[in-house]
Amino acid sequence: MTLVLPGVDTLPPEPLRQTALSQWFTPQPLADRIARWAAQAVPLGQVLEPSAGSGVFVRAANAAGASSVTAVEIDPRYAEPLRSQHSPYRFSLRDVPQCEVCCGDYLAMLAPAEIYDTALMNPPYEGGLDGKFLAKAMDESRRVVALLRLDALGGKDRHERVWSQIGALLGVLAGNGYGLAGLVVLVKRPDFGGEHGAMGDYCVVDLRRGWTGDTRVEWWT
Repeated sequence: MTLVLPGVDTLPPEPLRQTALSQWFTPQPLADRIARWAAQAVPLGQVLEPSAGSGVFVRAANAAGASSVTAVEIDPRYAEPLRSQHSPYRFSLRDVPQCEVCCGDYLAMLAPAEIYDTALMNPPYEGGLDGKFLAKAMDESRRVVALLRLDALGGKDRHERVWSQIGALLGVLAGNGYGLAGLVVLVKRPDFGGEHGAMGDYCVVDLRRGWTGDTRVEWWT
């Protein structure tokens, strides 16, 4: 289990940190439902959570049968408690999957030696970070399951980074192209707390390498 702390000067000042780091965390019941939905189709396997926050998707992945979890969180205020919660001295391997917690900027991290089976996340949105997180996770995972704002499906930058890869014939033939295996539209907006519980509408996407089948579409009330 690893904890790598970034320099304090790399983080926004305290009054700006929540907005600058897009710290609006997914309600645990919704994260649990997303993880179960993903695991029903394909086992989660080795999971990457690139914007772990307080650990809602880490807990959801554990409960849904992940074999291991690598969690990345830029803010030490959340990374350190998350590391402590998943200390091997508190749990046996029989109780929870192996969990590695890294404190740092996911976008600045080197790619892993071996790709993950599943990236499971609610990426940050400010400044177009959602598209950057999705693109990097797609490079490093066989599958990406993400909670997104509906408007994240549009936009030129996101299209170039992410959505242009979906169903691209050359990529599929090469074995590294992605398909949209699942799409969930949330009828009700998630409650992220504060004013941000009412900003925009949301969806969940299931992106898989080499997927050429139909897209399963659901509406969750």
